[in-house]
Amino acid sequence: MKILLFGNNSLEVLRSLEAEKTKLLQERSALREANQALQKHYFELLQITGG
Repeated sequence: MKILLFGNNSLEVLRSLEAEKTKLLQERSALREANQALQKHYFELLQITGG
C-alpha cells in the first residue's frame, strides 16, 4: 500500500527515516539513563562534601 502512495524512492526514504527515528529514540533513552546516573553521583558527592 505504501508503494502506491509514495513510490519506490519515497518508500526507501520513509524506511530510512523510520530507522533513524528508532535509532534516535534508543540514543535518547541511553542518554537519559546516563544523565540520571550522573545526577545521582553528583548529589551523592554534594552530600559527602557538605555542599
